[in-house]
Amino acid sequence: GQGDERISNSYNPRMRHFYFSYGKWLLGQTWSTFQIVILPEDIDFAGAADGIIFNRQPQVRFTSGPWQVSAENPETTLGPYQGGPRLITEAATIPDIVGRRNFSGDWGTASVAGILRRLNHQFDREGVNRENSALGWGFTLGGRVKVGQRDDLRFQFSGGRGLGRYAALGLVNGGVLTETRDVEAIPSYLGYVGYRHLWTEKLRTNVNVSGIQVHNDVTLTGLEVTKEAYSASANIIYSPIPELAFGLEYMRAWRKIEAGASGRFDRLQFAGKYDFSFSIEKK
Repeated sequence: GQGDERISNSYNPRMRHFYFSYGKWLLGQTWSTFQIVILPEDIDFAGAADGIIFNRQPQVRFTSGPWQVSAENPETTLGPYQGGPRLITEAATIPDIVGRRNFSGDWGTASVAGILRRLNHQFDREGVNRENSALGWGFTLGGRVKVGQRDDLRFQFSGGRGLGRYAALGLVNGGVLTETRDVEAIPSYLGYVGYRHLWTEKLRTNVNVSGIQVHNDVTLTGLEVTKEAYSASANIIYSPIPELAFGLEYMRAWRKIEAGASGRFDRLQFAGKYDFSFSIEKK
């Protein structure tokens, strides 16, 4: 469906956000309440990907002042016993529950959020449908702090057991199966720090570092799973008008698996972006 690079570079359109708000309620698909939507300004899409919470999904959210609570899509990602292709359990009766508190002031903005989720595994044993589960939980803290008149520091730190698809664009599974098909939640910790400096009104630079560490039980996961990943980047971005930006960026990244093998890549990117920044409001 997506085509290829030989002729047309086709891409299918898709619905990213579709929701409505009424009073204090939001219903539909948008950014997870667990995600603090303050990202480092990278040329690479979703830069610092190994250190961020990033997810959009269907949910019901209630907001009261700085407080938010939501019930969200509960899909579970699992690793088979001693390694193998990822397993996905979509059916679940209990949603992921997120609570959040937002802060703001002259200094900037920040948020702290927590999540509780049930990691499900459904399987057939002797013609009977069975289900095992484990408790997943996590926290995230992030924000943007003003530095001087124009600069800012952006950060996020997260951790827990069973974060899975919420963390690092799904680099790590939420849990792993034991020999008896029980579910064991996988601990992980991740984060990023980014500094944004404005040289002039039209020229700026961003320096970002990020990473994730995973605490696997290798007797369950095997040795071919990610143990840690890190990246660092620096860029320079020029905006002749506010809606238009041209940027050049260098990134270096590292990854290591439990078997001890590791690798790195270096990437030089150039990009041009136009931000339409339009909205439709009904008065």
